[in-house]
Amino acid sequence: SRFVDAYDDRVMVLVAAEYEGELDRGRRHGELHRLRVVRELIEGARSSADGLGYDLELEHVAVVAWGVEPQTALQELSRSLDRRLLQIDAEDQLVLAWLGGRQPLSEERRRSLLDFDPGDRTALAFGTSHPGVDGFRRSHREAGGAHLVASHRASPVTLYEDVALEAFALRDESAARDFVASELASLSGSDERSRRYRSTLRTYFATGQNAASAAATLGIHEATVTRHLRQIEEQIGCP
Repeated sequence: SRFVDAYDDRVMVLVAAEYEGELDRGRRHGELHRLRVVRELIEGARSSADGLGYDLELEHVAVVAWGVEPQTALQELSRSLDRRLLQIDAEDQLVLAWLGGRQPLSEERRRSLLDFDPGDRTALAFGTSHPGVDGFRRSHREAGGAHLVASHRASPVTLYEDVALEAFALRDESAARDFVASELASLSGSDERSRRYRSTLRTYFATGQNAASAAATLGIHEATVTRHLRQIEEQIGCP
């Protein structure tokens, strides 16, 4: 009887493990199907959204989420905004998501996204709000651009409208670097004046284009910063 009991116990463990494995394979198969459907939609195919559990006629705000627990952050965000959530595991610790609602997010609520805490070592990049299937795609492209910029900085939340120019430039980084090298060639020298001009510019932009703050940071007079900026404009030939 002890042998039979032990045998039964072992069989039940094996059956339970096989059952869990089958469920996991089913979940993975379902997730792969959802990922395929979403990719077809993004690429422009008029694919059916059946099985996604999400209405493509809504106003969409796309999100790229990555890090330790991006799914948890997205679910919390969906609840706080009272929006439908579609999230797809694209790869390990990277989730593509859309927040859908009948109305676009107000400007105030969009800016409040910057105050959202996604958790330790988790980050979110947002597209802007657009309606329908075309909006589903467009917002995703914007979120992807915001994610590209966010990968170069430490901010936990990035809004596309705040980094649109950088996102555009980073889509072809080598072309962007060539453009910068061409535009700022006259400031690239190793002489003392070029180094001083570059230091002034970096500080000026780091202080929100405030000449007084830049002067205080650099330990020079505000009039000196203003003079440097005027001389830089003359040297590069544009404001």
